[in-house]
Amino acid sequence: KGVFLPVTRDGAITFHRWRPQASMKAGVLGVQEPASEEGPAARPSIVLVPGRAFSPAGHRLGRGGGFYDRAWSELGRYAPRVGIGYACQVFDEVPHDEHDSVVDLLVCERGVVSETTA
Repeated sequence: KGVFLPVTRDGAITFHRWRPQASMKAGVLGVQEPASEEGPAARPSIVLVPGRAFSPAGHRLGRGGGFYDRAWSELGRYAPRVGIGYACQVFDEVPHDEHDSVVDLLVCERGVVSETTA
């Protein structure tokens, strides 16, 4: 298996292979991403999704760009989406809209917080 990191371009995310020796650069929102988009974009078998806040129902607050929501609508439900964060980022409710995607599983340092029925 390979490790693929998100690369943001023109309002979209694609996933590209990462190698330990690869150089990184700041992407659109200042998040480090591979400097070289080696090879074609890939469809990962599992996606670890960062967030600023999560709810047990699988809603998440990101950075406000909608990158992951657009990725899900374009790529479909090809892989489980696992929200990753800290327990202090989990709240009973977080603001969300109908078009916002949810994660299938939420994990923090204490273990699995919830499995959603997304």
